[in-house]
Amino acid sequence: SSWPKVFRPAAGPRPPVPGRAAWMVELVVDREQFQAMVKEKLVIAYFTAEWCPPCHMMSPYFKELAESGTYDKAAFIKVDVDQAELIAEQADIEAMPTFQVWTDGAKIDGFTGADMVRLKEFLDKHCR
Repeated sequence: SSWPKVFRPAAGPRPPVPGRAAWMVELVVDREQFQAMVKEKLVIAYFTAEWCPPCHMMSPYFKELAESGTYDKAAFIKVDVDQAELIAEQADIEAMPTFQVWTDGAKIDGFTGADMVRLKEFLDKHCR
Protein backbone atom coordinates (compact mmCIF):
# COMPACT_ATOMS: atom_id res chain seq x y z
CA SER A 1 0.00 0.00 0.00
CA SER A 2 1.23 3.49 -0.77
CA TRP A 3 -0.51 5.05 2.23
CA PRO A 4 1.64 6.55 4.96
CA LYS A 5 2.10 4.27 7.94
CA VAL A 6 -0.17 6.45 10.11
CA PHE A 7 -3.18 5.47 7.97
CA ARG A 8 -2.61 1.73 8.24
CA PRO A 9 -4.16 -0.39 11.00
CA ALA A 10 -1.78 -0.67 13.95
CA ALA A 11 -2.01 -4.45 14.22
CA GLY A 12 -3.01 -7.40 12.12
CA PRO A 13 -6.53 -8.80 12.15
CA ARG A 14 -7.85 -9.79 15.55
CA PRO A 15 -8.81 -13.39 16.15
CA PRO A 16 -12.56 -13.85 15.87
CA VAL A 17 -14.56 -13.90 19.07
CA PRO A 18 -16.53 -17.18 19.26
CA GLY A 19 -20.23 -16.69 18.70
CA ARG A 20 -19.93 -13.02 17.88
CA ALA A 21 -19.93 -12.98 14.08
CA ALA A 22 -22.27 -9.99 14.30
CA TRP A 23 -19.28 -7.85 15.21
CA MET A 24 -18.09 -7.75 11.62
CA VAL A 25 -18.58 -5.19 8.88
CA GLU A 26 -20.74 -6.63 6.12
CA LEU A 27 -20.31 -5.43 2.53
CA VAL A 28 -23.78 -4.79 1.08
CA VAL A 29 -24.31 -4.34 -2.67
CA ASP A 30 -27.87 -5.57 -3.11
CA ARG A 31 -30.67 -3.04 -2.56
CA GLU A 32 -33.14 -5.67 -1.32
CA GLN A 33 -30.59 -6.90 1.24
CA PHE A 34 -30.03 -3.30 2.38
CA GLN A 35 -33.76 -2.63 2.73
CA ALA A 36 -34.29 -5.85 4.69
CA MET A 37 -31.41 -5.09 7.05
CA VAL A 38 -32.50 -1.53 7.85
CA LYS A 39 -36.05 -2.74 8.56
CA GLU A 40 -34.94 -5.48 10.97
CA LYS A 41 -32.25 -3.83 13.06
CA LEU A 42 -30.28 -0.74 13.95
CA VAL A 43 -27.78 -0.33 11.11
CA ILE A 44 -24.69 1.85 10.88
CA ALA A 45 -24.01 2.32 7.18
CA TYR A 46 -20.63 3.49 5.89
CA PHE A 47 -20.74 4.77 2.31
CA THR A 48 -17.37 4.66 0.62
CA ALA A 49 -15.59 4.40 -2.74
CA GLU A 50 -12.33 2.81 -3.87
CA TRP A 51 -11.14 6.11 -5.38
CA CYS A 52 -11.79 8.13 -2.18
CA PRO A 53 -8.57 8.82 -0.18
CA PRO A 54 -10.39 9.96 3.00
CA CYS A 55 -12.36 6.68 2.86
CA HIS A 56 -9.10 4.71 2.90
CA MET A 57 -8.19 6.57 6.08
CA MET A 58 -11.55 5.85 7.77
CA SER A 59 -12.06 2.21 6.73
CA PRO A 60 -9.68 0.61 9.27
CA TYR A 61 -11.09 2.78 12.06
CA PHE A 62 -14.70 1.97 11.15
CA LYS A 63 -13.82 -1.75 11.10
CA GLU A 64 -12.03 -1.49 14.46
CA LEU A 65 -15.02 0.23 16.10
CA ALA A 66 -17.45 -2.27 14.54
CA GLU A 67 -15.45 -5.25 15.77
CA SER A 68 -14.76 -3.83 19.25
CA GLY A 69 -18.04 -5.17 20.66
CA THR A 70 -18.77 -1.79 22.24
CA TYR A 71 -21.58 -1.10 19.79
CA ASP A 72 -23.12 -4.57 19.61
CA LYS A 73 -26.67 -3.13 19.42
CA ALA A 74 -26.00 -2.25 15.78
CA ALA A 75 -25.16 -4.05 12.56
CA PHE A 76 -22.30 -2.39 10.68
CA ILE A 77 -22.38 -2.34 6.90
CA LYS A 78 -20.12 -0.94 4.22
CA VAL A 79 -21.58 0.23 0.91
CA ASP A 80 -19.31 0.95 -2.06
CA VAL A 81 -21.27 3.59 -3.95
CA ASP A 82 -19.93 2.41 -7.31
CA GLN A 83 -21.01 -1.19 -6.69
CA ALA A 84 -24.34 -0.22 -5.14
CA GLU A 85 -25.64 2.86 -6.93
CA LEU A 86 -29.28 2.15 -6.05
CA ILE A 87 -28.49 2.02 -2.33
CA ALA A 88 -26.44 5.23 -2.56
CA GLU A 89 -29.33 6.89 -4.37
CA GLN A 90 -31.86 5.72 -1.74
CA ALA A 91 -29.57 7.07 1.01
CA ASP A 92 -29.09 10.44 -0.77
CA ILE A 93 -25.31 10.09 -0.80
CA GLU A 94 -23.57 13.15 -2.24
CA ALA A 95 -20.01 12.72 -0.93
CA MET A 96 -17.84 10.13 0.78
CA PRO A 97 -17.19 9.01 3.37
CA THR A 98 -20.73 9.26 4.72
CA PHE A 99 -21.93 7.52 7.87
CA GLN A 100 -25.63 6.99 8.54
CA VAL A 101 -27.79 5.30 11.14
CA TRP A 102 -30.95 3.51 9.94
CA THR A 103 -33.71 1.83 11.89
CA ASP A 104 -37.27 0.71 11.10
CA GLY A 105 -36.51 1.21 7.40
CA ALA A 106 -35.63 4.91 7.76
CA LYS A 107 -32.48 6.99 7.98
CA ILE A 108 -32.47 8.81 11.31
CA ASP A 109 -29.10 10.57 11.33
CA GLY A 110 -25.83 10.87 9.47
CA PHE A 111 -22.77 12.93 8.65
CA THR A 112 -20.19 13.22 5.89
CA GLY A 113 -16.45 13.51 6.40
CA ALA A 114 -13.32 11.71 7.53
CA ASP A 115 -13.56 12.64 11.20
CA MET A 116 -12.61 9.85 13.61
CA VAL A 117 -13.71 11.75 16.74
CA ARG A 118 -17.07 12.56 15.20
CA LEU A 119 -17.57 8.92 14.13
CA LYS A 120 -16.97 7.68 17.68
CA GLU A 121 -19.33 10.35 19.10
CA PHE A 122 -21.92 9.38 16.47
CA LEU A 123 -21.71 5.71 17.51
CA ASP A 124 -21.79 6.60 21.21
CA LYS A 125 -24.96 8.64 20.61
CA HIS A 126 -26.85 6.00 18.61
CA CYS A 127 -25.51 2.60 19.70
CA ARG A 128 -24.96 2.63 23.46
